[in-house]
Amino acid sequence: LYNVANWDDSLKLTFLDSYSLAQSSYDHKGTVSCMAIDHVSNTLVTGSYDCTCVVMDISPLNDPKTTKYEKVPNQILFGHKEEITCCTLDPDLDIIVTGSKDKSCLIYSLTKFQHSRTIQYDSSVSLITVSKYGLLVAYCPEEGALYLHSINGMFYKKRVG
Repeated sequence: LYNVANWDDSLKLTFLDSYSLAQSSYDHKGTVSCMAIDHVSNTLVTGSYDCTCVVMDISPLNDPKTTKYEKVPNQILFGHKEEITCCTLDPDLDIIVTGSKDKSCLIYSLTKFQHSRTIQYDSSVSLITVSKYGLLVAYCPEEGALYLHSINGMFYKKRVG
C-alpha cells in the first residue's frame, strides 16, 4: 500500500499482510498530495505541495515482499507555481500530466523528462485522466467543469454542471 499526505512529507510503502512499514521516501520538500502508478513500466509519479513532480522506478510486483521503489528518483519535474493536486501517466503515449492549483496542467515526456505543453484553465485543476486515444479530461471543481483536450493542447469541449 502506497500512502501519501503524511505528516512528515513522505511517501510510504506498507505491506498489508504484516502491516509493517517497508520504505519511506523523502524526495519532496512539501506534503505529497497525489500519486500515479503504472505497473507495466514500473513507474511511480508523485506530486506535492512544493510544486514538484517526482518520477521513480518501482520494482516488479511479482513478489509483494520485495516490492520497493528506488531510493533515488529518476527525475524531479518543475514548472507549477502552486501545489500539484493530481497527476497521471501513460507509457504508451510517453506522457506524464500534472494538474495544479495554479489553473494549469503540464505535460511532460515520460522518457525524456522534458516539459512539452501547458494547458491553462479558468480555475484550479483537481482531477485529470488521459485516454489511450490521447484525450485529456480535467475537472475544475470551483466552476464544476470538465474540460476535454487533446494531449497536444487542442481544446474540444467544456461541460459545466
